[in-house]
Amino acid sequence: MGSMVDLVTITLNLNFCTEKLKYNLCKEVAMEQITIQIRDKRKARALSTFLKSLDYIEKVTIANIKLPAKPQPSKADFFALAGIWSAQDVSIESLRSSAWARHM
Repeated sequence: MGSMVDLVTITLNLNFCTEKLKYNLCKEVAMEQITIQIRDKRKARALSTFLKSLDYIEKVTIANIKLPAKPQPSKADFFALAGIWSAQDVSIESLRSSAWARHM
């Protein structure tokens, strides 16, 4: 079974003014939602604290989720490729002649 990766998801609800009236009063307000996934819980808490201090953010929601870790690539077996050129007519002389021909 593969290991799991902990992610902290922060969801933001932002309010912004789509049409202003006199004295910077809003006639119409719209809301957008942004979701951020962060690997470091400490940094997620710091970001959440900062975001909550902004006046145009209506709500900050934090959730912990676990995702399956990406499988690590296995190390290639060098000897598994033994004989890959056995059916080819390759010699040191043919390699040298083709290499020298390209450089001239």
